[in-house]
This record gives sequence, C-alpha cells and structure tokens, in this order.
Amino acid sequence: MWIYLTRHAETQGNIARIVQTPDTPLTSRGHKQAEALANYYKHMPISHILRSDYARTQDSAKPIHQSLSCKLTLEPILRKRNFGDLLMSIQTLNFIPITLCSILE
Repeated sequence: MWIYLTRHAETQGNIARIVQTPDTPLTSRGHKQAEALANYYKHMPISHILRSDYARTQDSAKPIHQSLSCKLTLEPILRKRNFGDLLMSIQTLNFIPITLCSILE
C-alpha cells in the first residue's frame, strides 16, 4: 500500500502567511494547482481520498476525486491544530503549520 500526502493548494492565507480559518477558499492559482495535481495523480492506482472538512481541502481534493472516481472520506481529525494566541499570525514561527489532504491507495 502506498500513501500519498498532499497539502491543500494555495489560499490567500498562505500568501499573507497567516494561520487560516476553516472556510478559507483557494485562490485562482490554487485551483490551477489542484487541477495540475489531479493530472499528476490520474494514472496512479489511488482508491481512497481522505481529507479534512475544510473548504480548502475540499477544493484541492475535488479535481482528483473527479478524475479518479474513487472513494472520498471527510475526516475532521485532519483539521489544523489550535495555535491559541498565534491564530491568524505566524510571523513569529519558523515554519508554516499545514493542513493535509491525504490521498490513500
């Protein structure tokens, strides 16, 4: 079994380098990235997509799901973690917290 981990495509929050809210949508560039990823994965034997219930992961996974016609599961446990006082500002961090759209075979 292979497991492919994919981060959601670009959002305005990524551009601004802020921790995002659950309803943050993809940018137009992000939608193009998601389409490119679907094209990349289209010949792989992927049978299941597991993603969080955030809008950006839905928008990132949708083209892949449409291309592969595989099982799709929303999993709230994949949500980003609560960063408390750091929410909406990651300028003091040395990394960008990620939300994963996990793609499982």
